[in-house]
Order: sequence, then C-alpha cells, then structure tokens
Amino acid sequence: MTEPPQGAGDALSEILRLQTEFQSRMVDETLRYLRRVQGMFEPHSPGTVLRPDAPATLAVSAAAGGRASVTLDVENRQRVHTALAVVLTPLVADDGTTWFVDADTKPAFRLLAPAEQAPVTVRLRVPTDVPPGTYRGLVTLRGLHPAGVPLEVTVREAS
Repeated sequence: MTEPPQGAGDALSEILRLQTEFQSRMVDETLRYLRRVQGMFEPHSPGTVLRPDAPATLAVSAAAGGRASVTLDVENRQRVHTALAVVLTPLVADDGTTWFVDADTKPAFRLLAPAEQAPVTVRLRVPTDVPPGTYRGLVTLRGLHPAGVPLEVTVREAS
C-alpha cells in the first residue's frame, strides 16, 4: 500500500473544514430567509384584520444605510410551555412605500415555560435607498401575542 503524498492529509483536512463552514453558513442563511418569507405571507387568511391591543408602540429611529434595534420583554402567562417565534411584518410609510425589512431576532425561536420572562431583541438593517419617513408595522410574537406589537421606524437621510 502506498502512502499519500506529504501534505495531502492537511489539504483534505482543510477541504473538510471549509465544507463544514459552508454547510453551517448555508443552514443559518436558509433559516433567516425562511423567517423573512414567513413574515411576508402573514396573516394566512385573506380579509383578516390585525389590531394590536398593546398600549405602547415600539419606536426606533435610524439613518438610511444604518442599523437600529429594539428590545421587548416577553412573559408566558399561559399555564403551559409555549413556543415563541418572532416575526416582523413589512413596514409601510404614509405614502404607501412598503419596506420588507431585513431583520434578525434574538432569539429567533424559544420555548418558554409558564410564567417565564425573556428579552427579545429585533435588529433592523436599513437599506441606503429607503426613502426617509416613518414606517409602521408589527412585531408578531407567535405563541404569545397573536395581534402583534406596533412598531414605528423613523428613517432619516444618511449623514
């Protein structure tokens, strides 16, 4: 039996490492994409009207091309464990401009025990070409708050 050329094991190790990194990144990006698509197609039944019953609106401001984040404290007031999934609806300005937000939520999914409290952070990336103005939408908390929490994002011109 012949020995592999010197350095062949290192090359194979490097290929396996790169393949593992690629697979990991592909899974992360696929899940991120699916969460965004899920937010675009809600609610599922035509004619459904969502009226948030939360007294406060989450408000954030950012420059075009910048980033913004908002944190909510959620509590499971049910008597059973519940799966929490955070979804952001498209944001709409007064003039009808619709912004399909590129956002990350942390955590994206979590199982909450009865009476458990947890912070949820929504981080938005504001595109450079979004027109300045105020955009409104909802942060829906699947499993906890089906009507959603109002979100208002004020976009300023890039500095």
